[in-house]
Amino acid sequence: MTDTAKADLKRELGDGLPVLDELSDADAADILELFQAARKTEQKQLMAAIDETIDALPWMFRGTARKIIVGKK
Repeated sequence: MTDTAKADLKRELGDGLPVLDELSDADAADILELFQAARKTEQKQLMAAIDETIDALPWMFRGTARKIIVGKK
């Protein structure tokens, strides 16, 4: 992890959390790593849910619905 873990964590969570100044660099790095992993997991689960929902539509609507929801790939 970078030596600016606190700055990276503040950027991820927003600067309005003064408690972040109380964290050690190691703790900030650990929390940042956990936060980023959780965000990636959330993104994967969201895309899986979107795919599942679109797959439940009649086939003629799937392409249009996908373009509306996720945009062009």
